[in-house]
This record gives sequence, structure tokens and C-alpha cells, in this order.
Amino acid sequence: MNDVNNVKFFENPSLNKKSVCPKCKGRGLVINEDNTVEYCDCILSSKEPLLKTMNIPRRYWSIANKSDILNTENANCSYTNAYISVLDYVNKFKENSGKGLFFIGPPGVGKTYLSIFLLLYLEEKYKIRGLFYDVRTLIADLKTLIGKDRYATDNNMSSYDKLLSKIIKTPILVLDDLGSEVLTDYNRDIITYIIASRYNDMKPIVITTNFDLTRYDIHPKDVGLEDKPAIKNNKKKMDTITLQSQKIPFEKERQNQEDIHGRVFSYKDLPNALRGDLALRLGDSIASRLGEMCNFVYMFGKDRRALKSKKGT
Repeated sequence: MNDVNNVKFFENPSLNKKSVCPKCKGRGLVINEDNTVEYCDCILSSKEPLLKTMNIPRRYWSIANKSDILNTENANCSYTNAYISVLDYVNKFKENSGKGLFFIGPPGVGKTYLSIFLLLYLEEKYKIRGLFYDVRTLIADLKTLIGKDRYATDNNMSSYDKLLSKIIKTPILVLDDLGSEVLTDYNRDIITYIIASRYNDMKPIVITTNFDLTRYDIHPKDVGLEDKPAIKNNKKKMDTITLQSQKIPFEKERQNQEDIHGRVFSYKDLPNALRGDLALRLGDSIASRLGEMCNFVYMFGKDRRALKSKKGT
């Protein structure tokens, strides 16, 4: 949300002139009692087909209307860094040559949130429509299709093959919560096949996975991401970038934004113990390919979902 004095109103082009939204009067924005402004529900409804096409879970649809992805008081330096890393990644997407991002940290620190923001920003900036999948849901969906359309011909692909082809060929794929699934032979084989196919075709992939980084003696202060609220000047600077870089939800990026860079790590930068556990959890083949395909983004902090549930009690 933003202060009403900092927001420029506009007409929502997705609304029929004859049926103007009664809530926002066609402006796409509503003013709250505390004089803050947020996007109207009509904007979100106009994006529903796109969000479904990209398989974005309904819980995260509101990201498409965010005017400030840093709008939480719990945003620490590692979250701010991850956010800037996403901006960097999208702005240089066409130069990345199949490179992706690997968000790694404990549960509830914003990994899924930022991976979806990345997909939506890419779509807004380049009209590149990626695909989001929680790994356990993906495996379950594929298993339900096994044996269906068993008489499909080469000219009429089975439902199973259509879904698998869609996952392999999508311009950018987010696999959320990789490693949480039980690694049966089938699960390992199908994940290896998807990642190996995208690796060979140099198609980028974005991964999120849960690890307690402190177990590997990785602490925010040791990697320049001290776990404390972002300092006032830095937070103000990031807010300015955000407000100038988004337009329902994203605006043109600031011209001098190239002087702001997120800190990412290569696979060889990871501690040996963490690389070993990644191989143990994902399998040597998957870990090795992802190590070459992705830059790693460390995220620290408390579980925001748990904090929200405590506030609700």
C-alpha cells in the first residue's frame, strides 16, 4: 500500500466502459480510511486467466497487485537482498543464457513469494509466461495421468505427455519446495528427467528449498546479510526503487537501477556440508546440474506464517 499523495490514478483498460467497477469507479485504485491506496479487486479479476495459465496458486494472486513487495515490517536485509537479486535477474534475463536462481533458507521467509514475483515481473516486462509448480503437486498430477489416453498416437499426445512437455518447454519454470517430496525411484527419475531436459536445452529454472543455514555455520553477518531490519536509508532507497519499478503491478525500472545489485552465490561457494546434503536430498545428478544452472540466494529470518498464526490467536 502507498500514501495517496504518491499515487497517480489511471483508468483500468480491462473494464468495459458500460460496466464501471462501483468500488473504484474505473480508476483501478481505492483509498482506504487511513489515506493509503491499494489496487482494486477488479484489477485482480482481470488477471485471473493469466494467473491460472501460469499455475500461480490462488493464495499468491495478490502479488500481482502489490505496489511494494517490501511492504512488510519484518523484511530483513536478506529478504531485501533476495528482492534486489530478483530485479537484477529479470532485468538481465536475456543475457542469462539459461541461468536460474535457487532460493535456499528456512520455511516461511519469503522464498515462494519472491519466486512468484519473479514470474510475474518477467511476464510484465517481456511477456514471457513461465510456469509455477509445487514439486509434490507436480508429481501427484503426473501420477494421476499415468495410463490415461493410453491409445494416444504420435499426432495425439497423451495427457501425461502434454503436461510433461509443457513443463520441459516452458520459457522459465519454478519448482517450489524441491526436496520435500519422498524420493521414490519414480519421483527421482521424473525430477531428474525434467531438470536434465531443461539443462540440455539451456532453459532456466527457479528453485526453492528449505534448509536451516545455521546448521552449516552460514550466518547473515558472515555473508553480508545481517539479520536485522533493513537500515532506514536502505529501506527508503528500496521503497523508491519499488515504487518506480512497478505498474499494475510493475512499472519501468529506474534508469540508474544498474548500480543496485543483489548478492548471490555460486555452487562452489556453498559449504561442503551443504553441497553434500543437497546431493543427499536431491540426488547427485540433480544437485550437480542445478549447481551449474543456478545462482544461490541465501534467505534468513523467522517463519512469517508462524508469526501470523500467533498474532491470530
